[in-house]
This record gives sequence, structure tokens and C-alpha cells, in this order.
Amino acid sequence: MKKNPVSSAYARALLELASERNRLNEVAEEIQAFLEPFRKDRDFRNFILTPSIDRRDKKASLDRIFSSQLSATLLDFLKLVLDKGRQGFLEEMLLEYSRLFDQKMNRAHVEAVTAVAISPESEERLAAALAQNLKKTIVLEKKVRPEVLGGMILRHGDLVVDGSVRTHLQKIHGHMQAHKLGSELVHEN
Repeated sequence: MKKNPVSSAYARALLELASERNRLNEVAEEIQAFLEPFRKDRDFRNFILTPSIDRRDKKASLDRIFSSQLSATLLDFLKLVLDKGRQGFLEEMLLEYSRLFDQKMNRAHVEAVTAVAISPESEERLAAALAQNLKKTIVLEKKVRPEVLGGMILRHGDLVVDGSVRTHLQKIHGHMQAHKLGSELVHEN
């Protein structure tokens, strides 16, 4: 996926500012706190994204809603985005900040999909093995999906390792369908 240069430039600027103020972790956490209602509340999202709504009203609402939850660093950034009329790129900017932050902190997000919840011991062993292979600190995002039947599916960026029982059964079924057994000795009437 190609990154928008506007989003990348704003994200890099926010990362530099947060770094100068020793607020890298804080801003990364606050971004997640902001994105949750931004993604889930359609009215809030539309309010922020609609260009015809006066930016002063938007900035006042941000102050009212988030002044106790967000640092001045992120709140000022959000207001700057509104002042520049770049709110259409806001989510992409914040996601790019998170990506750059992870890169700077040498972190990798890996999604682990299993049929049942994995034990803390298994999670620890998995994270250690992934850290050794990827040479990064692992942030494991666990998901339970009973339809995988067993085993595990790992996703890291574009890489998918599918060790699920469901996929193995589908492969066996495909091989059986491709190689139907027949015999010249058996005749159907």
C-alpha cells in the first residue's frame, strides 16, 4: 500500500515533536485512545471530517472532549491538522505515526489466530521465538476463531504462516479430489 506523502510528512513531524518532548510512548498510547471513538462513533468522525463545519467548533469540541485525556502535544497536532484543512488524512497520519513509532522502537506486531485462547506460557514461548526470528520486540495480537479448528495462523505485515488444522484438512481434501482412486477391476453397471 502506497503511503500518502501528506500523511507521512505530518506523521514524521509529530514523531519528531514527540521525541523532542520525550513523549513518544505517551503520544502512541493517546493515538489509540483517540482512534477508538474516531472509528466507532460515526457522528464524531463525520463532525471532524466534514469540511463545511467551522474548524473553531471542531477545535473547541476537541478541547472539551479530550483535554483531560490527551497531552498538549497530540491535542495541538490535531488542531493544526484542522487548521490546515487536512482532516481527511487524519486517520492515515495517526496510523503512520504508529508505524514509525514501532519502527523506531524496533517493535513488530504479529497477529496470532487460534481456535482457543493460548495459555500465558505458550504466548511467552511464541513471542520469544518470534523475537528471535524477527530480531524485534514482539507485540502479540491474539485472536480466537473457532473455525480454524486447531493450530495457529500468524500474520506479520504481508507474511502469513498458516498452520491451522482447517487449512491442512482443506489441502488433504484437495489432494484427494485431484487424485481420485480408480481401478480397472471395478466396473459400474
